Amino acid sequence: MPRMAFFVFLGVLVLAPSVARGDEVAAPESDAKGRWYGWELALSDALFLMVATDGNTHNPELPMRSAGYPIGLAGVIVGAPVLHYLHGNAGRARVGLLVRGITVPLFALGHRALDRQSDAVDGGVYLLGGLGFAAAGVAVVFAFIDDIWYARSPAPVRGVALAPTWFAGRGAGGVGLLGLF
Repeated sequence: MPRMAFFVFLGVLVLAPSVARGDEVAAPESDAKGRWYGWELALSDALFLMVATDGNTHNPELPMRSAGYPIGLAGVIVGAPVLHYLHGNAGRARVGLLVRGITVPLFALGHRALDRQSDAVDGGVYLLGGLGFAAAGVAVVFAFIDDIWYARSPAPVRGVALAPTWFAGRGAGGVGLLGLF
């Protein structure tokens, strides 16, 4: 019997706080921060990188052929900023466009410089190639940080709603005002 009393007492201790607050409705934490849409950014980047990679091969499979490389890189530059803007984050869209607009073309210049290098060794080609790949590293790190931590729609602003009410019955009536604040 003492063992049963212990488990009953333990159950009361565990359940009492949740029962006492059972009538309170708490907003989910994700709603307070806004909805996460990083998966959309990651999907956009992945699709445009696939188009760019296919356009850069010697035998492209997509119907865009070699035009897929510049189209894919342009999509990487503008895809995520457009999604940020559509989700109400104009500031993140501007930052993303600035960072991607600098790093992706630097990568493309470095990649083309190394790709078209002849047998003659030129230090400038390697410098441009290194700068391009460093820019690619910055772009990838920025994209991960942007997709994971900053891709949230702004939390909805609660407005004020007022509604007049009235009722009439036998021998009684009433007028009131309901509000949501």
